[in-house]
Amino acid sequence: MPNEESLYPLWKSLCRSDVIIHPKKLRGIFPGVFNRFDGPDFQGAEFELDGRTYRGDVEIHNNARDWYAHNHHLDPKYDRVVLHLVWQQKSSESNFVTNSKQQSIPTISLKYLSSQFQSEKQIPYCTSGNAESEFCEKILRKLALKRLTQKAKYAFDISRSEGFDQSIYVSLLRLLGSPQNVNNFEQISRLLPWKELQTYKKKLMPPAEWWLALFLFYAGLINQKEQFKELKKYQSAQQILVNKNSLSSDCWKFGGQRPFHSPVMRLAGLAQFVHRFPNESIFAFCRDLFITRMPFAGLYKKLSASFSLIPSTYWQNNFPDITQFWGRSLKTEIIANVLIPLLYHTSLHSSSFGFAAYLEEFFLYLPATLRYGRLKNFSGWRELKNNSTGKFFQNQALLHLQNHFCNLNLCQQCPLGRIRESH
Repeated sequence: MPNEESLYPLWKSLCRSDVIIHPKKLRGIFPGVFNRFDGPDFQGAEFELDGRTYRGDVEIHNNARDWYAHNHHLDPKYDRVVLHLVWQQKSSESNFVTNSKQQSIPTISLKYLSSQFQSEKQIPYCTSGNAESEFCEKILRKLALKRLTQKAKYAFDISRSEGFDQSIYVSLLRLLGSPQNVNNFEQISRLLPWKELQTYKKKLMPPAEWWLALFLFYAGLINQKEQFKELKKYQSAQQILVNKNSLSSDCWKFGGQRPFHSPVMRLAGLAQFVHRFPNESIFAFCRDLFITRMPFAGLYKKLSASFSLIPSTYWQNNFPDITQFWGRSLKTEIIANVLIPLLYHTSLHSSSFGFAAYLEEFFLYLPATLRYGRLKNFSGWRELKNNSTGKFFQNQALLHLQNHFCNLNLCQQCPLGRIRESH
């Protein structure tokens, strides 16, 4: 069963098409604005249901029962929801849920999507259009650059209102929160913005443990484990911050995660990074490194060193796997998904096309990271097995292909020339 976030593109894709979900005759018009904080997943959506137009919020779940399991029926924030989309719905479950005003909201399963919107589980069952690895790599490079452009626009949009450093910081925390705690990490980036952290760094010059206590305090997780009791002594130094709203421990997702994916482990890495980063401005520091346009190996080594951790005795005792978690793969993800997109958009915005071309080549040359779980269905493609380049851009290209072609069953337009097999 797909995770909840993988269902968001299906809703967006439905609204970009004229496809109608049967038997409810649902036609999406506008998906709404994605909500990265508490509340419904999409706000201000518009759609037709049985020929009638509705406007309001949309909530998406894996299971129909999650509406009540998450207490949305008691939360006034969900009173504007007019559509509940799910993947799994038992025949015994009602086709409606209720809000805090006891108003009925239709529940529709995305499994009823028409043939133009197939489950990603069918992706491997495609015939090979052109199995030449050279052709495949050329197309994948183009798709990866399209995804880079999308990321660049998102980063630049944040920077226009919040500044370059905060844009990088928000993207970094969203990366650390992926896949299950993205919204929570982004909220922390708003509660404790980068500029504020630098002010504390200058005035207090606190140890790394102070930063961990700070992040755990605002995450609502400082009471999560017995080992954090000794960190509470730092709370007295944080009294100037307690007037802000911290998160609740209940909003974090821990279940079914490896230790590396635990939000506590990721907050520990964030604390070490903030403590150790050598410059007040992430953007200026990284821009100055990239502007040198040094050969790939040298620049990659310098960037990796800048984002490396040097754990103290406390970290080695309490988070022995921290350096393995914050290893080459994560640092590559930070460079590719956090730094390069913003630099790329600013270079294009300022007509520095030569620098943009350099960033593209650097992006395409980055080493591969771990294959994303949602891309496991591509592992059977012969072209990918024959391609031994081991580059980061492959994952990005396949994500773009999955979201814009495979999930929409647009086989005739597939840039790799693949046609889905019939069963």
